[in-house]
Amino acid sequence: MWKAQFLAGIKTGKTILNFKNPIELLIIIILVLYSLVVINGYFLDYFHFHLNVINITFVMAVEIILFILFFKIKLTSYRKSIIYCLIIFAIVFIYSLYFSPAFLPISYSVDAVHHYVLMDYLYNHESLPNLNNSYYMQEMVHYPYGPSLFTVYISKIFGIELVETMQILVFAAAGLLAVLVYLIAKELLNEYNLPTGYEEILSLASPFMLFSVPTYFFGQYLNDNFYYSMIFGELLVIGTLFTLLKIENKEKAWINFYFILCFGIIFTYTLFLIINIYGLIAKYFAYKIFFLQVLLSSSFIAIPIAHIIKHMDNHDFKYKKIFSEITLFGSLLIIIFISTYTLAT
Repeated sequence: MWKAQFLAGIKTGKTILNFKNPIELLIIIILVLYSLVVINGYFLDYFHFHLNVINITFVMAVEIILFILFFKIKLTSYRKSIIYCLIIFAIVFIYSLYFSPAFLPISYSVDAVHHYVLMDYLYNHESLPNLNNSYYMQEMVHYPYGPSLFTVYISKIFGIELVETMQILVFAAAGLLAVLVYLIAKELLNEYNLPTGYEEILSLASPFMLFSVPTYFFGQYLNDNFYYSMIFGELLVIGTLFTLLKIENKEKAWINFYFILCFGIIFTYTLFLIINIYGLIAKYFAYKIFFLQVLLSSSFIAIPIAHIIKHMDNHDFKYKKIFSEITLFGSLLIIIFISTYTLAT
């Protein structure tokens, strides 16, 4: 079936991307747009362009046009799935809104303040922080900027205050995360010939398992903590797992989404990229002694490096920045290598 779809794409000059319902399409669009904003932000800043709405939107528009030229979206609709997705999202958003009706952080943690400091800098300076800002920004000078830049971008587009935008986006990200868990469960259960209704019941059980222990899910951004970047990182990781399922089901064109979301993770919560890298290695290379050696070696190398970075004096931001750059480009190379020679073949 997938070969026929591929050949059809060749004839029309476009690669076909299949989506089972509009919600699935909408979530992928949101994740891709988020990733493009943070990726473009890095390179715009690298070449000394301002990180304003016009520059980011212009580059993203070019990328979207290229996407439209080379890809064709095929959409099928399942009404029940759409309704269930909306219900799951509404539960998360309304529950979050109940605790913070004014869209203001109610966390007891200083993390909300730290993230806001980075957002405020990006909002006013339209550039990534440099080492000269380390005195008052402290660790945020080298912290992954992705969610903060995206928040600033949305805030400026819609004219909403930064602090309110921050809350709206974290509520939405948590809701999308729960919906993605449902879609992944549904994708997995499609492979089994279950009696009518069983698939939906079991799929719906998955997101509600997130809610069963509120501290572990809602507690990430309500009350005790404010793990802003981690929420976005989790959303992207779950998104990449969803794309991997599509690729496993012979939807090879989804590798493009996988690439983009992996790059988004790097600028969002870099540590989470380990999940993708180790997952791919375990799945495709675990039986090969060479790659097991690479896996073990990288672990032994990474541990002391992480230890050194952790115990550096707070003023040694220059060296932390160097390590960050090495991690960034090293991660990019690993992702490109593994994905190209495994998923695409």
